[in-house]
Amino acid sequence: WYMQPSTYLVRDDAASGSFSALLTSVAFDTDGAPIPPYSQQQQPYLDYSPIVPEITCRAAGRLFLGSYSFNPATLEETYREGASWSTRPLSLNGYYKFVPGLRARDDRGYASIEIIGEDAQGTETTLASGTLLLPLATSFTAFSIPLTYDHFGIRATRIKVMFASSANIGSLAEETASVVTSPDPVTATSTGGRLWIDCLTLAY
Repeated sequence: WYMQPSTYLVRDDAASGSFSALLTSVAFDTDGAPIPPYSQQQQPYLDYSPIVPEITCRAAGRLFLGSYSFNPATLEETYREGASWSTRPLSLNGYYKFVPGLRARDDRGYASIEIIGEDAQGTETTLASGTLLLPLATSFTAFSIPLTYDHFGIRATRIKVMFASSANIGSLAEETASVVTSPDPVTATSTGGRLWIDCLTLAY
């Protein structure tokens, strides 16, 4: 599994066991503009600056099989999705919680799975796939993505699984335009939807 920096393990908040994975939509800058100084005007004095800068980029937190690289100079992302796999599961199952951001109450979490096969000539084809949007859930809730196979005589060779803290996933430019976050001057962060994932299984 690859976890972006906005995705991490949470202790003592799980459907089962001790940990779950928490994905968070975030705003970020690789080289932000200087923030103007803030002068305290009167008591009670703040221990933080209430000035919120413009933030260049926004992105959904992602958890997926594969690897990822990012070039901060060009803002170029490279996803290498998938892992070797040789069987045909009937569904992807698990538990989730999802809390949308304050300014995007209609957003959803995102889950997808794809089983890929390779024929005798080495050509890849999608054997089965499924996508599910995960609505608001403040406690761990079961989900399932069924898989139906239309191609036979082709062996499974690879599996892709992806989770994201927003349904508006795409390129960095697309997510910057569509993922909504809210600034918090106290913590100097700007965050949006949060998706917890736990107890993933494949059914056969």
